[in-house]
Amino acid sequence: MIVNQKDEVVEKNNLITLADYEKASYGKMSKELSDYVKSGAQDEITLRRNRQALEDIIVNPRIFRDVDCRDLSTTVLGDKIDIPIMLTPAGGQLHMHPDGELASARASHGHGTVYSTPTNSGYSLEKIADETTGPKWFQINQHSREIQEHFVKRAKQAGYKAIILTADAPIPSRRESEIRNNFSIQNHLSWGSVEGYEEFLLSDPHLREYIYGISEEDEPVSAGTGGKSMTWDDIEWFRGLTDLPVIVKGVRNIEDAKRCADVGFDGITVSNHGARHMDGTNSSIGVLAEIAPAVNDRIEVFFDSGIRRGMDVAKALCLGARAVLIGRPIFWGLCVDGEQGVFDVLDILKTELDLAIAYLGVNKVGDLNRSYVTI
Repeated sequence: MIVNQKDEVVEKNNLITLADYEKASYGKMSKELSDYVKSGAQDEITLRRNRQALEDIIVNPRIFRDVDCRDLSTTVLGDKIDIPIMLTPAGGQLHMHPDGELASARASHGHGTVYSTPTNSGYSLEKIADETTGPKWFQINQHSREIQEHFVKRAKQAGYKAIILTADAPIPSRRESEIRNNFSIQNHLSWGSVEGYEEFLLSDPHLREYIYGISEEDEPVSAGTGGKSMTWDDIEWFRGLTDLPVIVKGVRNIEDAKRCADVGFDGITVSNHGARHMDGTNSSIGVLAEIAPAVNDRIEVFFDSGIRRGMDVAKALCLGARAVLIGRPIFWGLCVDGEQGVFDVLDILKTELDLAIAYLGVNKVGDLNRSYVTI
């Protein structure tokens, strides 16, 4: 539908928060897609808890500080990024826009931050890596050793700067909205990283199920999950696959965080995947407040699950995260306006974060600490 310039301006002026993008995107998506993006596991207790816990944190601003010039940059795994907000590995982006992950990678590069490519990407990991010169991380699940070795080595050759190992989804989850809708995000739009290697990769039954999104019982299988659980006994082997830094995603326990540091991982992401796989857990921000003080002098700590405002980013940084990652907002931005939509989502968070640190009384994000929040 063609709209006049005035209508376009009015619509753009109405998109000033992530909530605006969320509402606009769900108005454009099919019911199946909107249910896929918005849903959490089971009764969605943890989904609500993620947001409530962030909202319940009280900030403690200081006055008479020099905040005329502000610096939002930080470093992650040795790379400087312009904002402490990165894009999490999220499959199914081609369902939102024809450019899918390519658009998201370009938007991420436009803000000088990290883009993370999921295994179940719509485009090949190599094509995404070639799209921009910005830093990119590649995410791998708990598949067989042969499958993991294949993807890790391809990622290294393609120029990825780090590997994200998803640790907390050892088997496919059961997302009830997908069952009710008889829907799976996994179709030809999520086969990108398999193309050219079908004979080898699809011979693995777990990966085949992961790619096609149908279990042996013909029940839809949720995307983003592995098919073979790993144990701590596998870690030495996995670390030996590459000299790239490895970040463990899905850490929610202090002892697990300490052990990740002990065995030589380079980073952890405190995350419950936006409450998409398991219900009844603590909020991610609540867990971050416990974990970060115990390990952030030994290992880099990142955070995701529930970020909707720049102040949310500031709260996570105060509680010990080096940077945060966003997931659902990628889909909202892509659906509304492709690359520009994702860029604008990041820009909103950047603008709000800049405002937040100024009012808290600091001029760089690295100076945020626990004293600026009460939980």
